Amino acid sequence: NAGAYAVWARRARSLASVPARLRALVGAEAGDGGSKPPRPKDLREIRWCHRIRDVNCRGRKTLNRQLWTNAVAKGVSYKEMTPLNPRLPLKREIDLAYISSIVICITIALASVAGFVLGRRGLYSTSMSVLVSPGGDAANLILVLPTLLYSLWIAKRGSLIGLLLWPGALFYCLYAYTPYLVGAPFTALVFLYVVLVTVSGSTLIGLLASVDGEEVRQRLEAVPVRNMGIAIVVIAALAYAGLTVNAIEALANSGVELARGHFVADWAMGTPALFVGGVLAWRRATSGYVVALGLLLVSALGGVVFAIAAVVENVLGYLHTEPAAIAVHLVISSISIVLLGVFVIGATTASKAIS
Repeated sequence: NAGAYAVWARRARSLASVPARLRALVGAEAGDGGSKPPRPKDLREIRWCHRIRDVNCRGRKTLNRQLWTNAVAKGVSYKEMTPLNPRLPLKREIDLAYISSIVICITIALASVAGFVLGRRGLYSTSMSVLVSPGGDAANLILVLPTLLYSLWIAKRGSLIGLLLWPGALFYCLYAYTPYLVGAPFTALVFLYVVLVTVSGSTLIGLLASVDGEEVRQRLEAVPVRNMGIAIVVIAALAYAGLTVNAIEALANSGVELARGHFVADWAMGTPALFVGGVLAWRRATSGYVVALGLLLVSALGGVVFAIAAVVENVLGYLHTEPAAIAVHLVISSISIVLLGVFVIGATTASKAIS
């Protein structure tokens, strides 16, 4: 059993995530742990534990049966045996975050399809933002929804990269649909936007609170997070400069009208989050390791989504966006994508070294 446990722990890639009581029971002193026949209630608990698929190795069922039988015979409940995914640095269960994220995905699909169809009929006729338009709905459906689904899927499979991308995808949903609440006409779709903003925000908070930041930092020591933080701060500073220029132009010229929803989301949410998160990563704070990859994803998504929405709007003949503005957003997104790739490669290399 001690040898089997060592294999299991190595496959799990994190001894710290194995419950201490189970570690003691199935360790070196557990040679006779399975001698006591389990009770019927214990057998039900063992069968429940067999449903857990966190340990991905050959002979998983046989190995798990030995460990669970040994532990249950010692009086360990199934909640102590499998409270978390042993491959993810978590402090508590995140089942509710999975469920609420699926709700967000379904709501994005409904809001995007309905918004695009109704937008062609004049739903967004009063909107001044390219992101609150049929083009914005198309971009959210084409890019934002698959990004959230992919990060959710690989996190469910035990990927640290997926776990760190997931909050970024949730934050982008919060950021993307705030302008709809502020700038879109009041229709039945507003209730979908309320669900998206509320559920995205609450899920984001719960997910970040569940991540074990100290373990994330230990796993990502080899990743140049400090340099990533500096780059994120620079991107935030450039965003603030552009927003300030637009605000001064609007105040100086009464004929210039700002897209209020987009303006509010940038000033109150997107740019401050980039700046604060970048500073945390720059200082190599524990929370900076947790949020850096997600913020790079937000920055990368922002420019590409804007470009898709602008191109769709130009093709449909609604809001016109200058090619230069599209190019600037794509350049910033390209830089963020390169940094994101460097982060992912470094994290993957570090994970292989640990395993």
